[in-house]
Amino acid sequence: MASPFPSSDFPPLSTAPPPPVPASPALNWSNAVSTPRPPEKAFSLSSSVPADDPLDFTETHVTAAKEEWSLSLVGYSIGRRPFYESLLSAIRKSWKLKGMMQLLSLSDGFFMLKFSSPEDYEMALSGGVWFFLGKPFVLQKWVPNFKAKREEFSSSPIWLKIMDLPLPCWTPEGISRIASKIGVPLAVDNLTAEKTRLTYARVCVQVTKDCLYPEDINITILGEPFTLKIQYEWKPIPCEHCHSIVHPSDLCPSRPQPTNDSTQAPPRGRSTSRKPHRSFNRTFNRNPKQNQQLNSARTGSSANYPNNLIPSSSTAPAPQAVEKPNPPVLETLPPTTFHSNSNPIPNLNSPTEVFFILL
Repeated sequence: MASPFPSSDFPPLSTAPPPPVPASPALNWSNAVSTPRPPEKAFSLSSSVPADDPLDFTETHVTAAKEEWSLSLVGYSIGRRPFYESLLSAIRKSWKLKGMMQLLSLSDGFFMLKFSSPEDYEMALSGGVWFFLGKPFVLQKWVPNFKAKREEFSSSPIWLKIMDLPLPCWTPEGISRIASKIGVPLAVDNLTAEKTRLTYARVCVQVTKDCLYPEDINITILGEPFTLKIQYEWKPIPCEHCHSIVHPSDLCPSRPQPTNDSTQAPPRGRSTSRKPHRSFNRTFNRNPKQNQQLNSARTGSSANYPNNLIPSSSTAPAPQAVEKPNPPVLETLPPTTFHSNSNPIPNLNSPTEVFFILL
């Protein structure tokens, strides 16, 4: 049968050997160590000759950092530093984020929260002081001259409410003047800025340890007096030793240390929290008086011991005959009498007993 395709349409296969595959260069351990791999993002370095001391980073030098960390907040927990995994889990449970959030650890108990969504950033900042793991967690905006040292933080941001704020005062200038009676005004929430909730104005202010936290602020509008009520969402408790508001009293570095005389090492050995074991009496004579009476009853006379243990010739008693012990008396039990029944029950299994079956 002839092929429907002529042989001229298919060129003959090549019989030449395939070209050799170039071998990859052997990976040397020294090359892997000495030549680092370039990172995914270019982070090229350059050399310069520093002329000034100290080095001055002006606004031009920090522009790139401000753009990269513009949606970042700095936070710290009042008290001991929480564990990273526990804090991250608590934040994810409390916040319904629309974008991504990156939690970064800093020194001295600080954390950096980097957001990808401006809405999440505003939500976290306007939420005030959050409570994670049962402790207040303070958030504030990141600034280029931020220092991760708690001792550098002599103030703390708090949120407050100005109740029934008159409309002539509901302006940036009016709210700033009123909030300045308490601290440094920082920001307002979205509802206050948009004037969609007129029952109170919510303001964030920076307070120091010397803040008096007034509950009433007196103002006048065209000569008419007004008294504005202030409600605080959270008040920092100053330290008892240094009056700082960024750490509790038990974590104060200036807290006086106890002397060695007052501190005693805990007793080692058996735990003192358990009940003490009872001291068992290993003697089996629980009632010695009763045993003594039984012994005296068996002997038949009370034991009178003389004071003079060494008898003299004049006081020595005459020899007495030794009484022979009485033979043991065997008590016999009386025979048991069995009362026969007038109508005994017949033994059906006995071959010698005859019984009648009444029909």
